[in-house]
Amino acid sequence: MAAAPASLPATGARDWETYQAAAPHKAFAVSLTGGYGSRTAQRTAAEARTAAIEACKRADCKVLAVDDKPVP
Repeated sequence: MAAAPASLPATGARDWETYQAAAPHKAFAVSLTGGYGSRTAQRTAAEARTAAIEACKRADCKVLAVDDKPVP
């Protein structure tokens, strides 16, 4: 299991652990300003990416991982 991004608050680190244990299709997005969002159990990886960005609710959100694969 990959470590949670250092920029996440404690609640975000717990949500990162929950995300990693969830079933596909899933995505986790983070913001440089401390925001984050994740979505799991989506129909496709693309839907998971879009939903995670929307859940992050910050202009600078970027997808960190999709289906447990890091996004460069």
